[in-house]
Amino acid sequence: MATFEDIIQEVLLNVEGYLGEQDVYGTVSSAGGAGTFWDATGTTTGTVAGGVFPDGSGFQAGIIEVSDELIYATAFDRATGIFTGCLRGWRGSTAVAHLAGEPVRSNPRYPRVAVKRAINDTLVNLYPQLPAVRTTEFSAVGGQMRYTMPTDARGVVSVRVDEPGSTGLWVESKQWRFDTEPGGESAGNRSIDIADAVPGRTARVVYYAEPTQLSGLTDVFDTTTGLEDFGREVVVHGATYRLIRSMALPKIAGTSAAQRLVNEVSPVSVASDLAQYHRELYEFALEKASKRLRGQYPARKHSTWW
Repeated sequence: MATFEDIIQEVLLNVEGYLGEQDVYGTVSSAGGAGTFWDATGTTTGTVAGGVFPDGSGFQAGIIEVSDELIYATAFDRATGIFTGCLRGWRGSTAVAHLAGEPVRSNPRYPRVAVKRAINDTLVNLYPQLPAVRTTEFSAVGGQMRYTMPTDARGVVSVRVDEPGSTGLWVESKQWRFDTEPGGESAGNRSIDIADAVPGRTARVVYYAEPTQLSGLTDVFDTTTGLEDFGREVVVHGATYRLIRSMALPKIAGTSAAQRLVNEVSPVSVASDLAQYHRELYEFALEKASKRLRGQYPARKHSTWW
């Protein structure tokens, strides 16, 4: 199953394919021992392996990316590959310790922190067209009809109760009602009333929720978000669209807009055209995934007793 890191890499492959000039890569070096590379969150000096380019074509002062952290370096020595005067945790990223061998990018056009935000912004906006599907269970109690639902519940797909005995069968409940505002008696103002649950048996409720954002790089997509795995395509296209839409023409084209116009290589509308193309891919994938989800979890009728 795809992890958060897998999705980040897929989005980066999409957006970097439009760049005329690829990012310069290197790795954190251990040269010089402790204190000469980013071995602590407060360290302001770092050495990059593969960063020595005497002709000036490689690394340079400015924004550098070390794994997921953005660092602003005020100076770079091309002879030694050493960055100095570094400001850690730049542009809302998190300063963490970095060890030898971690990847370093010079002035990345699409920083990983921006890619992560685009992925999670896409997830936030999928509901209600493409909701997460989750399950909760509880034991039915005699004389009780109302049960607390998880606070993230937005709608109920189905309610089943396991049959008495050892059959292992689950019978669909036909007398239930989901209430999003039951009052103070239910934490989070989410509850469900079930009238035909057999006391002592387990009730299983499948419900809709807003997708959960991804955080750790090893987070598994479907397990964490609550979406089916086929929703990954939607998120990738949505994040790609958001990133391209937010970038200016010079970033897309690889050189200044003025130069491209003079050379008649790239029209002014290239960025908006690319953004529109990926928006259409996103909308098509979203519609397809939504139909598939509705087919997998069809709406069920239920009756109430009042």
